[in-house]
Amino acid sequence: YKTDSASFRGIVGRSYSVNIKTLDGKQYKSKPEPILPPVPIDSISSRFVPGQIRTASFEVSVKVSDPSVSKNYYRWKWRNYDTIEICRISRVKSDAGSFVYLSPCCQKCWQITTCYGCLALFSDELTNGKSFTQKIANVPYDNYYDYYMQIDQYSISKENYNYWNLVQGQISNSGGIFDNTPAFIEGNVY
Repeated sequence: YKTDSASFRGIVGRSYSVNIKTLDGKQYKSKPEPILPPVPIDSISSRFVPGQIRTASFEVSVKVSDPSVSKNYYRWKWRNYDTIEICRISRVKSDAGSFVYLSPCCQKCWQITTCYGCLALFSDELTNGKSFTQKIANVPYDNYYDYYMQIDQYSISKENYNYWNLVQGQISNSGGIFDNTPAFIEGNVY
């Protein structure tokens, strides 16, 4: 769920919950979740990882100066903006055969991709008050066009971190003998 940012803005330090009432009368509520003070990103860096065509990538990392006043938990989300040159593909059939026409874009066009299944998390339990660098994404290197990335950094609660850490553990299981034991993941909606 997302709020209309023009009419509602959360305030740091307050806790919020979601109330849901379905058309058939069922009601759901989330446990209150605090909005924690944001911690700025100091810098963003990328490192080229060579490979064959479509396997080379850029490893993107953030550097953050963690405040020493409390335990902090972080989550990152990102989306990328790839330049596209062709905005429309037309297929035309005629007696002479089938033809494909590629229409170039008349202005700068972007394919925007959000990685919903990507989880980048960090806990400062072992590095409280120190700077750290966290890898947040591997971006495929598959063309020579302009590329932009938007990175959102969130300060999250310990409960939120524990939830996403369990989800990340389940996502990374591959079926091998050294995988984490599947866990019951309980959200904050009841």
